[in-house]
Amino acid sequence: MSMGHRSLRSVRSFLTAAAAGALAAACASGASVQATPDASMGDAMPSLPVEAAPDDGTVSAPPDSSSPADAPTADESSTGNPDTDAGPEDGGAAEAGQCLPGLTPCETGCEDLTAPANCGACGNACTSMANAVPTCANGTCSSACAAGYSLCKGACVQFSTAENCGSCGVTCAADSGAPVCAGTGGALACVSGCPAAAPTLCAGSCVDTTSDHANCSSCGHACTTAVANAAPVCVHSACTFSCNAGYFPCSGACIQYTTASNCGACGVTCKLDSGTPTCAASGDSGNSYGCVSGCPSTAPTLCAGSCTSTATDVNNCGSCGHACPAVANATPTCAGGACGFTCNSGFTLCNGACVDLTSDRNNCSACGDVCAPDSSTPACSSSSCVSGCPGSAPTLCSGSCVNTTTSATNCGTCGTHCSTGVANATATCVGSSCTFACNSGFTLCNGACINFQTDNNNCGGCGSAFACTNNLACSGGVCTCEKSDCPACFLSSPCCKSSTQCGCNGLLGLGPCN
Repeated sequence: MSMGHRSLRSVRSFLTAAAAGALAAACASGASVQATPDASMGDAMPSLPVEAAPDDGTVSAPPDSSSPADAPTADESSTGNPDTDAGPEDGGAAEAGQCLPGLTPCETGCEDLTAPANCGACGNACTSMANAVPTCANGTCSSACAAGYSLCKGACVQFSTAENCGSCGVTCAADSGAPVCAGTGGALACVSGCPAAAPTLCAGSCVDTTSDHANCSSCGHACTTAVANAAPVCVHSACTFSCNAGYFPCSGACIQYTTASNCGACGVTCKLDSGTPTCAASGDSGNSYGCVSGCPSTAPTLCAGSCTSTATDVNNCGSCGHACPAVANATPTCAGGACGFTCNSGFTLCNGACVDLTSDRNNCSACGDVCAPDSSTPACSSSSCVSGCPGSAPTLCSGSCVNTTTSATNCGTCGTHCSTGVANATATCVGSSCTFACNSGFTLCNGACINFQTDNNNCGGCGSAFACTNNLACSGGVCTCEKSDCPACFLSSPCCKSSTQCGCNGLLGLGPCN
């Protein structure tokens, strides 16, 4: 007893659709988990480690520069980059199917290739010059001066020194009577002594040794840090570190809250077995991140199996399935979930419509400039009201000059609009008669527009002589054997004996194809 190959394909399609439906249901059931960073940890300085005073009542001295307080522990420095060591689930590399749009699978997980840690390519970490932080733009590494520093002659400097007092290159000379750079409220100038706010003179500059990282506790004692993505700072005459913008303190390191290992907060891990394996932006600002199982914040709505933004998608504007209507001579738009349109090139918006100011008699050269039909210049041509039409468009139709031998909207006579019911064709006007022309990739064959590359009845040419028979299919203009199109075999399985002939394997599919 045999079964037709069309029936086999129907069963296979049903099973595939069922599997896809089960997968979609599983994804839809995953509850979004949104973790928002503690407001106290934004861009402000992190909480600093405080060493307990010994029982004997002595007070610890500021840390010696040879043993910086900000040195990472052995556990923290074992990986070199703790915020990217973990993958999407348990520290492994991400696979192509696990990353949402905008993220790329890397050995360290799903990464943003616009971030300095992986700029343009996995593992391409940006570096920077002294007193600067690395940046990434269009896949290219750059750097920007850190807070409190400004670019001066190719370096990031502070405008509070005797070499650059208030601005780049302004020097407080020792023999000028004003060798010190000082000031308040951001206004710095060369003066003869130091103010109370910065009472200590260090190398010609007035500083506060309780907070100046270049002179912390004493002149010349500069703070340093080995913590990645951080800058050294001085707090209460002790050296520590402060995380760069976009990074947050976590277990002695500065990390981004955008990875699967630290999503939205320190230690929040997105795991595959929890149904939320990916870290994605959430909220209106896009600055909060949480573990999700579905669509990213840039395309947060699932419509017909695809993630989209109903705020900007013209096919799903405001809600799924709400397509913005077509407007003559315009392109539909969607902004803020509301439909609109933009006039095409060569057309101008006049009273809610897109018109051609060079030929529209109701808007000739400008909106509202009408060429009166009962006047001596009833037509609009080249943005001017004229009495007649040029030779290239000699017929006046509804105030516009057209060529009725070629105009598809005025074919033969004014108002005759050409149309066609032929598939894969466009209505045209030739010699004042309506006809049609096959679209690109299609050829006229027996009154129809056919693709000779894929049509089984006209494979490589027009007519029955080019029809594919014996269950062969047309591919690239040639009738070829496709195993899936071969008829079913009794107690065996279909196969291709050659590129142009179907066959059956031996008994139970164990023999050769014959």
